[in-house]
Amino acid sequence: MSHHHRGRTEGERGVSQQINLLNPALRPKIDFVSPANVAWAVLASLVLVGVLGTICTARLQAFKADAAAAADQLKTFQDRVSLLTLKVASAKPDASLQSELDKLRAQIEARDAVMAAAGSGAPVPGNGYVDVLKALARRTTQGIWLTGISVSASGSLELTGRAIDRAIVAEYLRRLNEEQVLAGRSFSGMKIQVPKPDENAEGSSRRPRYLEFTLTSGSAQGEGAPGEGKKS
Repeated sequence: MSHHHRGRTEGERGVSQQINLLNPALRPKIDFVSPANVAWAVLASLVLVGVLGTICTARLQAFKADAAAAADQLKTFQDRVSLLTLKVASAKPDASLQSELDKLRAQIEARDAVMAAAGSGAPVPGNGYVDVLKALARRTTQGIWLTGISVSASGSLELTGRAIDRAIVAEYLRRLNEEQVLAGRSFSGMKIQVPKPDENAEGSSRRPRYLEFTLTSGSAQGEGAPGEGKKS
């Protein structure tokens, strides 16, 4: 009996011990605010702050370097703009380019004058007025531009215009005499004069850079009024 009672008591103790192990009050407690844990937490925080500070400092230095480089580039561009502005302000026009521009303008004005006259011209006895204008258009010469075309009833012709040189006028006259449609109106009269200076202009620009000329056919002085049938 005693042996059986003793075994039973030991069994109850075993069950009792298992129940006690499941009791939360009997579990070992961890002290999170112990000096050691606090020290580790502070150390980890300091390391993290140091790393973040290093990263922020590096990025700030990079931004400062980029800003300094951008400022240098901006100053360089501003200096170049200022230099180019001074060059443009002090630059003088190229005389050869200006002369070429004047010649091109002369060509355009000459063709415009001929085409405008052709669009409103009336037939002339013998050769048509349009044929005469076509001949003039074929003989367009660089440095020559017409300002007036006068055809009389008899077919005599008078041309007024401008040129940049006397020799060009003589060459233009020779080329006109080669036109078959103008063969009956051989140009024999040529008058060249220097236009009056422009009073409103200043310095050397007051003197015109061109000459004024008048070309007449052989019968223009004796037949018909020079201004009859005038187109300009």
